[in-house]
Amino acid sequence: MSRPGDSIGVKPLGLEHEEKSASQIEQAAPDRKVVIGIAILTAIFAAGLLAYDLRYGRNLFYWDDFELVFGLTGQQPTDLRWFFTWQNEHLVALVRAVFFVVWKLTGDTRVMMLLISAGLVVATAFLLDVVRSLRGRAAWTDATIPLLLLNWGHYQNLLFPLQFFFVWSVALACACLWAFVRARDGWSRLELATVLLAMPLLPLNGIIGALFAIPFVLLAIRAALERALSRDRHARRDAIALGTAALVTIGTLILNLSGARRMEHHPPADSIAAVFSSISEVLAVSIGPSGIPAWPASGIAIGIVALAAGLVLLLSGRSSDSDRRAIEACGASLAGFAALVCAIGYGRAGLGPTVAFASRYSVFSGALLCVATLVLSIYAKGRFGRIAATAILTIAIAAQPLAFSTGRDYGREMATVSDRILADFANGVPIEVVAHRDGLKIYPSSMGLTKFFRALADSGQGAIGRRIHGIQPCDRQVPLTPAIEVANSMAWSGAVAECSGEDPYTVFQLPAPARICGVRVRFRLLDHDATVTRIPMQTFWAQASRNSFTPYERTETVMVDSSASEVQTVTFWVGDTIDRFRIDPNTRDSRFELLDLTLITQ
Repeated sequence: MSRPGDSIGVKPLGLEHEEKSASQIEQAAPDRKVVIGIAILTAIFAAGLLAYDLRYGRNLFYWDDFELVFGLTGQQPTDLRWFFTWQNEHLVALVRAVFFVVWKLTGDTRVMMLLISAGLVVATAFLLDVVRSLRGRAAWTDATIPLLLLNWGHYQNLLFPLQFFFVWSVALACACLWAFVRARDGWSRLELATVLLAMPLLPLNGIIGALFAIPFVLLAIRAALERALSRDRHARRDAIALGTAALVTIGTLILNLSGARRMEHHPPADSIAAVFSSISEVLAVSIGPSGIPAWPASGIAIGIVALAAGLVLLLSGRSSDSDRRAIEACGASLAGFAALVCAIGYGRAGLGPTVAFASRYSVFSGALLCVATLVLSIYAKGRFGRIAATAILTIAIAAQPLAFSTGRDYGREMATVSDRILADFANGVPIEVVAHRDGLKIYPSSMGLTKFFRALADSGQGAIGRRIHGIQPCDRQVPLTPAIEVANSMAWSGAVAECSGEDPYTVFQLPAPARICGVRVRFRLLDHDATVTRIPMQTFWAQASRNSFTPYERTETVMVDSSASEVQTVTFWVGDTIDRFRIDPNTRDSRFELLDLTLITQ
């Protein structure tokens, strides 16, 4: 039927434009409300990351961060080879370069933590713009992106400075996705610059970035050839820029993959089933800690969502070159994230169950789920996409309380340990004592940590270096003739004691109060219990004029070999002024031979 005033059923030229404008105005208001709402949500969660860094971050190194200490403090040459040194199975030149600059300018590792949070915000912003650009408007289901990427469930990534390369590899991959999607109708200088910068940097973030880069390199080559065959005025510029980005990225990929190797401490998987189980663990943490108690259902469900998104892209109609380019960009991103999740699952499968639940992997599976949700909400036919996106949003909302509480508890624990370490150093506790007492909570080797602390002490840099600069090492050994003050359920005959009862112990006296680093005990167990391989040995220390033995302070327990007649040496790290200490050699009837006692002092 024709409209009034249109007798031949064709819209008058001016009226068609007016109707289009009216429709755009009608849609703009609700879209603006959604954009503002999601922007406010993103800002709140970004502020939450900042609060997390400020509340729980400390100017300390953690775990693999310590591997950079010698270079950062100038005790190892920081030439080009240092920046391109392999970190376990990763070539992480980018994080080494950023960490080096940050350390030289500030001496504060917390700046790296802030940059990590910034990377999560950058990735979120790129994905939000991608989904709005593809759909043509914002939707409330887009809130899934900040909910998954900006919550406290990423606690390991938030607190460990070296995790910069985890987070920024995701941010750079999202930047590439954004550039290719936005350029589906034509390349601007901004999009070309983004690809020229982001894509070559990806392989400098280890195998993680390499897996992200490969599909985008293929996409860039195709786009460069396509632009080279075009005849518009910017075709030559676009082809050269895209070709350059692809060639440089291939160069960094070759540099990365040429030294790739499997770590010896990562045993191979026992079976294909173990690999799939590990992959499902990585997928489960895409929604944060809530995915762990719901595993394996959570991992399987997320895997189905990712597979469905890939299938939707394969079956999507390409009504135009613009649509084809957008679908290819989404496919490249989905393939990169999926490949990485599978690679992590494969690499961690040999370490046993639950290893792949680590919080640090959630940024990858979380980004995979975001891209999959984006694809389903835009390209799935009928109501399926909307229903799937709504369901995932509901799950993401439900996962927030546990993400918050788990991240808070972990942050408190790490802050408590860090504060104790910093306080001990401020009080002059020797480096060796701190490294052996609390060091295992921030690095797996006490001896290695002692070397790193000593390097910081010699440099005087950072929070630790300033506190321990000039502290003398614990390198003096003073033999001690045992002087027994009291023995409980231990009958001594020379150097051998018969232990009986439930709590055998002996208290030894020092000739005078002395500040010591530790007590080294060399001993033998003269009988063997075949039912156990390791038994607990405990010591207590005190100064009679100041304190006494208590079960909660000034005590340490170590596990020793139960083998009979084998000479063993155990060092109990004290770091205090004492005049007596107590040894509890066992919790059962046994014979204990004390060979010698040695005080370790500065």
